[in-house]
Amino acid sequence: HFSPSYFAFILLLASAAYFLGSIAAKHIRSKNLIEKYVDIMLIADIITLSGALLLLINYFTPFYMPRLILITMALFLTRFGFGLMFTPGQMRALEFFPDKSGFALGACFFVMFLSGSFGAAAISAFHKDQMLGLVVVIGSLSLVLMILHYLARKYPYMR
Repeated sequence: HFSPSYFAFILLLASAAYFLGSIAAKHIRSKNLIEKYVDIMLIADIITLSGALLLLINYFTPFYMPRLILITMALFLTRFGFGLMFTPGQMRALEFFPDKSGFALGACFFVMFLSGSFGAAAISAFHKDQMLGLVVVIGSLSLVLMILHYLARKYPYMR
């Protein structure tokens, strides 16, 4: 129930957030502010999960203007988190297979697009309430990634 202008504004902010997340990841890594890519991706997961929580709060907010603000902030955070984890995720995939880096990057993109397709399919299963579907998919994927980060810290040979 957004006007086309406001919807375009939200998409513009989401695109800018993704770009800013990518720049932030590059800056963090180039300044060696965080040693491991896994640490950057954990931060990105927490930011993405906070965006999903804002969407969940929005789900229970009855007023129009607070909903607009919550949705805008949620999409900004989730897209920033995606941008923040995108480059480190690619670099991490390359580290596992240094002699086959082209194949590793291709496989990384394949898994990303496949995951995105499954996520879109899962959201469409909530055809009566896509916002709830978005919360469930983003929240559950973020939680799975955070569990994997925990396991990577607990079992260093997984790194």
